[in-house]
Amino acid sequence: IIECFTLFKPIIAQHYHTIAYCQVTGRDQLLALDIKGCGIGPQAKFSQSTIDIGRVFLNKEYHYEVILMNNGDIEADFTLKGSYNHHTNTISSSNRFEFMPTSGHLGIGKNLNDDQIIFNINFKAPMVGDFTEIIHFTLHGNLKPLVLTFKGKVIGPTFTFNQSYLSYGIVSYGCLNRQILTFTNTSDITLDYRFRIPQDMDQEFHIIPSRGSLNAGDSIDIYVEFTSYTVKRY
Repeated sequence: IIECFTLFKPIIAQHYHTIAYCQVTGRDQLLALDIKGCGIGPQAKFSQSTIDIGRVFLNKEYHYEVILMNNGDIEADFTLKGSYNHHTNTISSSNRFEFMPTSGHLGIGKNLNDDQIIFNINFKAPMVGDFTEIIHFTLHGNLKPLVLTFKGKVIGPTFTFNQSYLSYGIVSYGCLNRQILTFTNTSDITLDYRFRIPQDMDQEFHIIPSRGSLNAGDSIDIYVEFTSYTVKRY
């Protein structure tokens, strides 16, 4: 009796099947040995698979953290692949998210926190609207990608006026009349504004200032001047 040892060292996580043959002197037929095995690659998971960031402001930078943990029996190396587009089935760099680090190594817990890594994530949205973004990471040795999903709603700046309408009452022809509005930026981002009255074909209204920028939480008085050059009801 002879004992034969077979070394199985899979390169990637998949099922393997092969046949080994043994040639014996004096025999015409080869002895066949059917060999099957399953390679189990590195395993890892995020502390959260989906992050709902809620309502966020346009062009404001936000910061998040998520933990990647090794939950397998072997060490793992990972690399950020990019943002997945399910319409085109392609992956490209994200225009909203920035990850640090973008690659790294996960141990198997021999040392404290050796089996996990904290990602620092910066988010800044270039456009308003609801969004869902799927970020793919490659776990080397595992054919299945690591997936982290973000969803939320990006909103533009918000503001208020201290009055809902202006009433000049009865005014004299050709005389200047002025009303004051208080304009407040109620959002957390800078607001760029421009005021105009499309129906004012005769240029009887003037708004001062008519355009500008307003920092988060600030207010400004807007002067709306009216000089009537037409006898009519406005």
